[in-house]
Amino acid sequence: MVDCPRCGTPTSNRCLNCQNCGYSLESYGAFKPELSAGSKILCTSCRYDRDDSCTFPDRPQATRCTLYRSLDQPTPVAYRPRFNIRNYIWVLVLGGLLLVSVGLTLR
Repeated sequence: MVDCPRCGTPTSNRCLNCQNCGYSLESYGAFKPELSAGSKILCTSCRYDRDDSCTFPDRPQATRCTLYRSLDQPTPVAYRPRFNIRNYIWVLVLGGLLLVSVGLTLR
């Protein structure tokens, strides 16, 4: 969310214009939309249009877009937490307790 410089209304940073007064937020730096050269449609080369996850209102005829990701850009790698050493220690402790309990039960 950003505040409109003209009226001060909180506005989503994905909006092209203030929802209250219509002020263009492009020049304000709320976002940097991708602009096509001339009247070229961006959707034909966009990753989000290809996988049908685009939510931009001007789709499929957008010539400027805040969500645009080119198909030529590498796919972002999803965050995967690494296996922490504390997790490994807890697995060993629980496994040890399980072995001790089974040993006491079979005695």
